[in-house]
Amino acid sequence: MRMAKEKGNNGTKVTKVMGCLLSLLCPLCLFADVVHVFERTSTGELIADRTLDTGRSYTTTPAPKKNSYIFTHWAISTTQEFDSRDSWNRTYDSAPFALYEEMTLTAHYLPSSQDNDSDSIADGHELYWYGNLDCDGASNTDGDGATFAEELAAGTNPLFPERHAEGPIAFADTELWLYNPNGYAPYTIRSEPEGALFTTVTSYVRPGESIVTSVAFVPSVTSSFAYWSINGARQADAWGRALDGISITMPSNALEIVAHSESDYETRMKLYWYGDASMAMTSDTDGDGKTFADELTAGPT
Repeated sequence: MRMAKEKGNNGTKVTKVMGCLLSLLCPLCLFADVVHVFERTSTGELIADRTLDTGRSYTTTPAPKKNSYIFTHWAISTTQEFDSRDSWNRTYDSAPFALYEEMTLTAHYLPSSQDNDSDSIADGHELYWYGNLDCDGASNTDGDGATFAEELAAGTNPLFPERHAEGPIAFADTELWLYNPNGYAPYTIRSEPEGALFTTVTSYVRPGESIVTSVAFVPSVTSSFAYWSINGARQADAWGRALDGISITMPSNALEIVAHSESDYETRMKLYWYGDASMAMTSDTDGDGKTFADELTAGPT
């Protein structure tokens, strides 16, 4: 480093550092590039377009469920190492990857009807769980007595044995634990006030699966049900009347589905038909000469 001395305007000697400290330190610094990571399905749909820093580890978006298709594995379009299967050899729904350059990650699917080896198990299920087509419906690779076909029907893991042990009965009350190995966002179905119509349900499903509610959640048609909401938004038909049941495709973010309860009949009907508790009972919104109260008495349509 070169040093130079000179006098300042006030006669004081000022020492100047000739050269840039930053330029000396830059070789020691690492700067990440920002690149695009595209996630697509093998059938052509774009799942995500993310802008990420290189030199870090990430996981893919959970592979969405597709009607009439079975997700089999993630693949990468570059030469970077990419582990898309876990320690049991089952494919990851959300696969880990290290980012070094712009890349496209592809979630591969097969038609659920495809069974090229004619062994009674769809090829997609075999590839998802084992990565090959060596197992058939009678296979019992985990040795627990349940066949591959039975495990699929029961929704259990064909790679991990279910164990049963006989002995004295013991029990203890604990909080409910939810098993969520793929890190899916949760959904909750509850009533407001809490517990007014049914017991709260909290669970996880893969993004793309359907969640359906109906008046079956409500004890009876004379209950205090007023309307459903999803993440705070009232659910209504084209006329503004509350939906008795809803069906929604699970997104990648959390959902709160609420059945709102109202004990006062008039207020409940205002919320059900208009979503507005201030609506006057004397109003005639359809212009047929009958008030809202008259319509309710006659059975409004």
